[in-house]
Amino acid sequence: MGTSRVSKTVAEKLEVIAWNETHGDGIPARALKHFRDERGWIMSGSQIRQWWKKREQVR
Repeated sequence: MGTSRVSKTVAEKLEVIAWNETHGDGIPARALKHFRDERGWIMSGSQIRQWWKKREQVR
């Protein structure tokens, strides 16, 4: 059986980082709630924390 993992594009990662800077006050858990609940994205909190931690490299 194949894996169900779908990686996010750099544009999507940048969208999460930008949202976290403007609306989330730099708290990754707020971005998780927004993108998971309101946008229907399938992602984990650890993904967002990783992107936030490495946001300068992602840009």
